[in-house]
Formats: sequence, C-alpha cells, structure tokens
Amino acid sequence: MDLIEILDKQVDSYLTVSLNKSMSGFIKGLVWVSKSFNDRFNRRMTK
Repeated sequence: MDLIEILDKQVDSYLTVSLNKSMSGFIKGLVWVSKSFNDRFNRRMTK
C-alpha cells in the first residue's frame, strides 16, 4: 500500500463521515420544521 492509496482511503472516509453528518443535520431540521408546523396546525384546528 503506498501513500496515495492511504490518502485516498482517508479522504473517502472523511467525505463519507461529513456527508452523513450533514444529512443527519438536514433530516433533523426537516423533522423540527414538520413538528412545529404540525403544532401550529393543530392549535389552529382546536380553536
């Protein structure tokens, strides 16, 4: 295994981890938005 292969693997794993982090943050944001929207909608319907 030469240095370029090792660097390539490190870059791949780093990209995968950062992509997973950004995706989970994006999904959390979507869930939060839908929750707040549902709360607002339910309050409006109960009045």
